[in-house]
Amino acid sequence: MIAGGNFTKLRSFINEPSFSRNFPNSLNYSSLGAIIAHVMLHAFDSNHYNRTLEGDNRNKFNLTQMSVKNFEEKSKCFIKHYGMQKERITNKNGLETLSENIADNDGLKIAHRAYKKWLKSNGSKDIGVLGFEKFTKEQLFFISSDRSYCEFRSKKNLEKEINQSTYIPVEIRTNIALSN
Repeated sequence: MIAGGNFTKLRSFINEPSFSRNFPNSLNYSSLGAIIAHVMLHAFDSNHYNRTLEGDNRNKFNLTQMSVKNFEEKSKCFIKHYGMQKERITNKNGLETLSENIADNDGLKIAHRAYKKWLKSNGSKDIGVLGFEKFTKEQLFFISSDRSYCEFRSKKNLEKEINQSTYIPVEIRTNIALSN
């Protein structure tokens, strides 16, 4: 989604089931909002937090030693947490998937904060979802947050994904981000 430092729009993310003008904002923020935040966070993830903006030291990010230390400590927690998750076929390395794990977790947190801010000003304007009336608007946010990841994969396709992807399987991706 980032091409040459630019955020590119993908039609699949600005249409249903990720976004619709007719959806409640709880669904739009949890889906499209989390995707946008996820992509933007890659500029500051484990692969990029200590890089220069234009290939030299003129525009180096101003990171304090404390910021770098805190980032590295939190990264160790992510590596350990994700590395302990057992997939039904194999165990994906937490270091190998660190940048995606950071973007998943913090993208969801940023989208949730944005939705809470919107709710504070406009809460009564958000509509519910037919059949889900017993859930609060915030609960709907989390229920719908990973609907774009819904899929079924055969054992063969799952093995291929685990071996070739920089992502951990979606079951683990979604469950850990929601539990954090």
